[in-house]
Amino acid sequence: MDTVLVVLRVALSLGVVVALLWYVQRRVLRGRAGRPANPLQVRGRQGVGAKAQVVVVDLDGQRFLLGVTEQSVNLLHTSEAPEEPAGNVADFSEKLERAKQEQAVLPAPGGALHGSILAASTWRQAARAIKQLR
Repeated sequence: MDTVLVVLRVALSLGVVVALLWYVQRRVLRGRAGRPANPLQVRGRQGVGAKAQVVVVDLDGQRFLLGVTEQSVNLLHTSEAPEEPAGNVADFSEKLERAKQEQAVLPAPGGALHGSILAASTWRQAARAIKQLR
């Protein structure tokens, strides 16, 4: 009887924790979905003194070079923001798929267990390393 009560308490506790995690996750995602994308993007930052920095910022197709100190922010230069190259994600996806296909074609050296803790060669290599330490 005691075992049944312990199991029920553990199951109930686990259910409460899972429900709480689900609720928090829903609240966080809902909060982010309603916000518009941030039009201000900090492209780079370089310290030029103890408390001074030069910051490159993109906003609405314009690039700004700002001088930032503790007391002020000064506009140093303005230009058109360069276009970001399109297709980088697609190119990367294609290269990743090709690499996966090439890797799947190659047989594993030393068998399917090569390098795993279950392989005998791994244990022999570990034994040799321990002997060398002595």
